[in-house]
Amino acid sequence: MKRNIIKATAAILSVLCAACGPSSNQTEPADTSAVKNFKTIVEGVAVKDGISKYYLNGQDTINGDAIIAFQDRASEMSIDLFKGSYNDSLLQTLLPEGSSKSAINVFLLNNLQHNILFDAGLGTHSGGTFMDKLDTLGVKPSDIDAVCLTHLHGDHIGGLLSNGKAAFPKATLYLSEKECSAWGEQGSMSKQNELWKQVQSAYKGRIKTFADGDTIIDGIVKTIPAPGHTPGHTIYLVGNCLIAGDIIHAQDLQLQYPDFCARYDNDPATAVQTRKEIIHFASSNGYLFCDAHCYNPFLKLQCN
Repeated sequence: MKRNIIKATAAILSVLCAACGPSSNQTEPADTSAVKNFKTIVEGVAVKDGISKYYLNGQDTINGDAIIAFQDRASEMSIDLFKGSYNDSLLQTLLPEGSSKSAINVFLLNNLQHNILFDAGLGTHSGGTFMDKLDTLGVKPSDIDAVCLTHLHGDHIGGLLSNGKAAFPKATLYLSEKECSAWGEQGSMSKQNELWKQVQSAYKGRIKTFADGDTIIDGIVKTIPAPGHTPGHTIYLVGNCLIAGDIIHAQDLQLQYPDFCARYDNDPATAVQTRKEIIHFASSNGYLFCDAHCYNPFLKLQCN
């Protein structure tokens, strides 16, 4: 197990360094056991209830590239999800009310050339509100040309379907080849793949996979492997925004105490190691942390 974790960590570090570019002065992510002097700063501009926007060029202009965050649904993460993962006494102290505020978020890169979704939420049929919120901004499902999937859990791919058909009729789906393989008939996640089968049928001929560290969609999106939550879990670097998938499930708990692990993580030991690397990577390089389950979708992390 230790050898696998070391290999996984080495792979993450290699891709993170590559994502920064050879001429960058950005700092390599630190390998630490705790987050010290931790602080979060909320970024972005609230547009409407449950919709926030961050301009990648720092300007509110008609041509400005923007990341738009949609809260598909507000939620709570029960303390029971984290028990037995690290320190139950500390957990009880940190979450005395028995739960932590959470959310389910969907992100959209919106510019003159592309409308790129990052995950698709639960779906209207499961109580998701993303599609209604997308409509309020005047973006049609047919305007979406790509959906980048962090992984294949139902709260990330349920929104890809509408009455059994493709909810985004012109979109190409992108996902890690490792994730695709893990959810295949012989993969480690194959028992959970019924929804993914439906998605594959609906988007037949419009699914592309990528290798760790590939840059996709006209060089706009950089992929970074982030294993642990699922085998091919991937985060995406777009401008200075890290679309972080399920690195975090409870914002007020795991950002400062990353050793706590939710039961949703397929490989807890690797998930903890990945979480620490990504938190420090975001902090060291000034990237915004944009997680699918943080109730603040744009966070600037400061830690030593």
